Amino acid sequence: MLRLIRAGLAGLLASLLGCTHDLDRKPEPLSVEASYQLRFDGELVGHALFTLRTTTAGHYRIEAFTVPAGKMQRAADHEVLEVSEGRFDLQQVKPGYFEHSVLNSTGMGAIRMQFDWTGSQLRLTAEGNERSITLLPNTQDRLSYLLAARQMVLGNAKSRTLPIATPEVTDENRLQRLGEAEIELPAGRYNAIEIERITPAAGERRSLWYREAVCPLPLRVEHQTDTHVVDMVLEHCQATTETANREG
Repeated sequence: MLRLIRAGLAGLLASLLGCTHDLDRKPEPLSVEASYQLRFDGELVGHALFTLRTTTAGHYRIEAFTVPAGKMQRAADHEVLEVSEGRFDLQQVKPGYFEHSVLNSTGMGAIRMQFDWTGSQLRLTAEGNERSITLLPNTQDRLSYLLAARQMVLGNAKSRTLPIATPEVTDENRLQRLGEAEIELPAGRYNAIEIERITPAAGERRSLWYREAVCPLPLRVEHQTDTHVVDMVLEHCQATTETANREG
């Protein structure tokens, strides 16, 4: 895990990041801004700002902007922007594209994943090179799966299997609803529903905690190994329902 510090915030954030519903309901329009602390073994190493925008027409956009802090600020000068945009309803999330950009003193690099659901192809573009792999059903990126986890919280599903694609690999994951647990945030203690993210990696535990009344995005995301804990902890969340979001 120490290589996460050397690799910078891109690797740090990456290490973190069927329901039953009333089908007559439309997705609610949301505008959310949430700020987080990024911590390595309890020490502050970065800040992340997430924005989420959804419409009743079934469009979503998530952005995550990350900057270093503490010893990471001294060791790295890069900023990371990740964007996921696509469609969703009350049962599933279908990302359209995911982009990962890193800005540092030497310039900017970007990696883009395009989700071609009609052709069942996932197209990856980086540094002018493009390759395609088979797009598995219900594949998510590392931002869109946060919406899939939220669907479990709002619905009745106990578990959900889904592949999560990164620019490097697509791994099958299972989200498991574990029930309520008390967690501590900078703003205080809250009871939140825990969603465990089970991955193929041995010896690791990943969890997300949600409480819709506090924030539609997770209150905390944690990645724990035998020796280290990397977590993202909510500092502030502002969520509004806007009439302007009802179409899009």
